[in-house]
Amino acid sequence: MPGCVVLYLVREAKVKVSFSALLKLSALLVVALCFLGPVVGSRLGVDPFSLAAERSYLAPSWPHLLGCDELGRDFLMRLLYGGRISLAVAIFGSLGGFTLGGAIGLLAGFFGGFIDSLLMRFTEFFLSLPKLPLMLVLLVIEPTGMPSWMGSDSTLFVFRLSIVLALLNWMDMARVARSLAKQLRSEAYLTQAEALGASSIHLIRLHLGPASLGPLFALLGLELSGHILYEGLLSFLGLGVPPSVPSWGALLAQGLKYWTEAPAMVILPGLCTFVVVAGINLSADQLHQRLDHRLQ
Repeated sequence: MPGCVVLYLVREAKVKVSFSALLKLSALLVVALCFLGPVVGSRLGVDPFSLAAERSYLAPSWPHLLGCDELGRDFLMRLLYGGRISLAVAIFGSLGGFTLGGAIGLLAGFFGGFIDSLLMRFTEFFLSLPKLPLMLVLLVIEPTGMPSWMGSDSTLFVFRLSIVLALLNWMDMARVARSLAKQLRSEAYLTQAEALGASSIHLIRLHLGPASLGPLFALLGLELSGHILYEGLLSFLGLGVPPSVPSWGALLAQGLKYWTEAPAMVILPGLCTFVVVAGINLSADQLHQRLDHRLQ
């Protein structure tokens, strides 16, 4: 009887708790923990890089809530710190592709003609390239003479991975931006602004660009989730971050060696990757549907 009352109240209040909403909330929680967890851990004196042979495969206990790995490093802190690295690579790589692809697409759609044809042939050339093999080749090359301001190894590898991902994943953004620019180019307010003497840069920067941001942001979410998977794959293959720096892909590769002793070292990095990628994809899809509804 009490259960029926609860179901009735939930139905009357039109409260909907869907699996997708739970997944998006879980993704938000994981991302928040990745950025806040290491800060809290440092206050508690838990270092994700501290080695201690006596803590090897330590069972979960305070303050090591998920235990320690084969070298005695706190696994929870490494998991959260690794998530920070994976997300940083994905965010910077996605923003780089968003900027490059958006600029090329808007210029092509706005000017049309020869410029459009030239920029689209350039885009199609990059689309024809095999992404993964080219990423492997670019990451195998060891950089020399890198500037000192880049700091630690983790910063250097985040920079390298972000650049590679941005250079090889901007084409879809360019095609969508071009399509949007062609649709908006014939709008009355753009024609009137051009008749009043507004320059092409002014029209793109103040009118065309802002009007295209909504659909491009929806695509940015999908690119972000794809970059998380790319980073995980490259780090799993040993071409991402160095072995001393954790990321979800690197932790997954390291955990496979100790699957029988500590299965959580494989399950948790994969689970975090799945939750965050699925949450981002669902959020991006929801944003896309809302934008389509408004446009209609």
